[in-house]
Amino acid sequence: MKSNEQLIHEASVRILERTGMRFEHPKAVRILKENGINVDDNGVARFKEEQLMYWVNMAPHAFTMFARNPKYNITVGGDHLNPAPGYGCPFVVDMEGNKRNANTEDFVKFAKLYHQQKSFDVNGGIIVQPSDLPVENATLLMFYMTYLYSDKVLLTGTADGDQVAAMMDMAKAAFGGEEEFKKYPRLITLINTVAPPSADEGHDRKFIPVCGKSSACDYRCAWSGGLHNSGNTCRLYGYIQCRSSRRHCTRADDFSRLSGCIWMRNHNC
Repeated sequence: MKSNEQLIHEASVRILERTGMRFEHPKAVRILKENGINVDDNGVARFKEEQLMYWVNMAPHAFTMFARNPKYNITVGGDHLNPAPGYGCPFVVDMEGNKRNANTEDFVKFAKLYHQQKSFDVNGGIIVQPSDLPVENATLLMFYMTYLYSDKVLLTGTADGDQVAAMMDMAKAAFGGEEEFKKYPRLITLINTVAPPSADEGHDRKFIPVCGKSSACDYRCAWSGGLHNSGNTCRLYGYIQCRSSRRHCTRADDFSRLSGCIWMRNHNC
């Protein structure tokens, strides 16, 4: 009898072979064609299983992520688990039980907490969503604030192409220039397709600058990525509840069992 994992794999391959996935960004289409993928005039790419597995099998069993501070370097893959902060919480609850929108001060406090906690290998991302930051550069500002207060391996947020390019420039400066930055995997990012099986041009403008530039990418579909965060709450000072309002609370001084942490098992892009 086939395992559930094998059945899911075979169903996924059938979709990619028969239905395919549409790509709008010209560079994405060019890369696919250059690597032997059949792409029609509408930008729909159809992948054979042997093509998919060729690239999957090129991923290393494990690899090292290099932090600005070498003592925080981590191994990703194999039997390693690398806890990272919860992602995308729009609200905080104070010690008196008052719920409110998260702000920049909350983000900084959480970034400092995650840096001090030895059980967390990764810092950054959208730890909370600061309501007082302008949308057009919120992700870039959160990335900058995390760099100010942590030298662990960083999880970046995703944003429009201009913000992503600016984050890459910031990281190059932090690691001593472009050549030094590109020597090793430095950053982790999370990228989601909004409406599978399609990746619009805006999506690829975020994805292409990151992959191949010292980053490890966790690439998934939004419907399977657990992105329904409208009910998320992060508690400040004492108890923290992340990812879903239905998850249990856990003490802030025991982050190793925090229900909202992301166990990063990333593929090297």
